[in-house]
Amino acid sequence: MNVISHFTIRSLKHNRKWTIVTIIGIIISTAMIAAVSTFTSSFLALMQNETIAKDGNWHATIFNVSQQNVDKLKNSDFVRETMLSRNIGYSVLKGSENKSKPYLFIKQYDDNSNKNFHVKLISGRMPQNDQELVLSQKVEDNGGIKHNIGEKLTLNIGKRLAPDGSELYQNAPYQPPETFDQDGNDLSEKFIPQYEKAYTIVGIIESPNFEQTWSPGYTAITYLDSKKMNLDDTVNVTLLAEKLNKHFFNEVNEIAKSVGKTKKDVTANTELLRYYGVVEGDNIQSFLYGFAGVIIVIIMLASISLIYNAFAISVSERTRQLGMLASVGATKRQKRKNVYFEGFLIGIIGIPIGILAGIIGIGITIKAIRPL
Repeated sequence: MNVISHFTIRSLKHNRKWTIVTIIGIIISTAMIAAVSTFTSSFLALMQNETIAKDGNWHATIFNVSQQNVDKLKNSDFVRETMLSRNIGYSVLKGSENKSKPYLFIKQYDDNSNKNFHVKLISGRMPQNDQELVLSQKVEDNGGIKHNIGEKLTLNIGKRLAPDGSELYQNAPYQPPETFDQDGNDLSEKFIPQYEKAYTIVGIIESPNFEQTWSPGYTAITYLDSKKMNLDDTVNVTLLAEKLNKHFFNEVNEIAKSVGKTKKDVTANTELLRYYGVVEGDNIQSFLYGFAGVIIVIIMLASISLIYNAFAISVSERTRQLGMLASVGATKRQKRKNVYFEGFLIGIIGIPIGILAGIIGIGITIKAIRPL
């Protein structure tokens, strides 16, 4: 260590009050920047986790893919994981007390779908073959019909048709007989039975979030075994992308095109993708990062002003010492090095402590407000 370095360390020790105040200022400034950055990242992670818990962990779904093309999607470099599902149809729920929900809506899920869509069991177990079924708890709570685990249920499965012959799904509310619009046009739907199938009830699940209050069918889920399907059978392929980036929508449309599907056959989990910053035309993440950036800039400007003034005072108070250095031959460069080395020493102490303090502080804050 040279004379200039020794001199700098000795000066810091001699001016302990100034040194401590400056280090505290650096710690506070760094802690605020670390806290804002950590809180922003934590907030986005929170929203991602909340959305996954509510709607499931998936990025996009390609509808009605033939079984022979499923492996092409599974083996794509774009896809990390696939989930297979299929809508079986509706069955009239006799005795339902909710006149807006007169049906059971039967879906098939494979194991990955059960896992990533967070189907929550209340009792029993999930289906292990296509002759087993789990029912939504709402069948009893809202529909007034109680079914027991182990009970045999024979369902007459079919589809709902609008007056124009188009098929109706869960997003279309129930239209009972003699329903007309303001112009007197008949809106009444028809139920067309297609076949009967017997199921054994093996579990009761919480009402899934994808079942809206206006959906006409209570959810019932059975097992989808892709090994028993014909090559011409179709399934809905829900996928998790290997990487999420700004090209996600183009890439998912391209992979859909490779199996003979168009953009209309693809739906994205925009609620989840929004918090990864990959939703087209959405600016929530940009706003959040922009807001955090403005706060950080304000903190930085205040910090720079504080630290600059502290060093200016230090230099002015040590003019005599610097003059002594010059009198013994210290060059302007060496005196500047003295000031820079002083800043380095203070920074190497204050910055790590500030980062740690900011992360710990915001961690305690988040833990305190989490129950709210």
